[in-house]
Amino acid sequence: MLRWFVLFLSMLAAPAAAQDLLTVHSDLPFLPKPGQTVFPYSCGGADEIATCSEFKMGNWKKHELCGTDECGGWIGLWNRSLFHPSLSFRETTTRDEDQPYEPALMIRLTPRSERKQLYALEIGFKTGSRYMVLAGEGEMPKHVGILDLRCEGDGAVWRSLSEQLGIFRTDYCSVASIDALERMAREALKRPPYATLDWIDDKPDDPGQ
Repeated sequence: MLRWFVLFLSMLAAPAAAQDLLTVHSDLPFLPKPGQTVFPYSCGGADEIATCSEFKMGNWKKHELCGTDECGGWIGLWNRSLFHPSLSFRETTTRDEDQPYEPALMIRLTPRSERKQLYALEIGFKTGSRYMVLAGEGEMPKHVGILDLRCEGDGAVWRSLSEQLGIFRTDYCSVASIDALERMAREALKRPPYATLDWIDDKPDDPGQ
């Protein structure tokens, strides 16, 4: 009896799990509209191979709340190739965690004239993409918010099985267009961010990423 009582108290003392970030997915990767920019992009001259970006590459520290305690993790963003401009992305619990990178791109959703810039991180290309939308201010921001998107409005449909597949999550928000994603992002600006990211450095933990 005492053992169960101690277990019950430990469960009460443990921090509450954070609500999962909404999984947003498209059937095919989105292309930018006029006025939007996808990066990295080729920016070399006739005899030069180079890529440019409007978002800082490197290691980003993620901060979020689990109940009253802070938890989080790390996000790594790196140039993937000089010849085929793209990103290498990974999200880990610890900085030195051994996880494979995924191909990705970043799309600036907002005109440069707007104070708050919205960036759609487009992760994975085959069988569609999933999205993490960020908001920051100024050029090459070092602090951004991960927006708390809601699966609401035109072009956003909640997909789920009629029965749960054991312990596995299968539900997600299917987004039909980049217009719908931008609308969801602008609505999310009215709410506190799901989490925040702070740029730490550009020292690669895995030189082969």
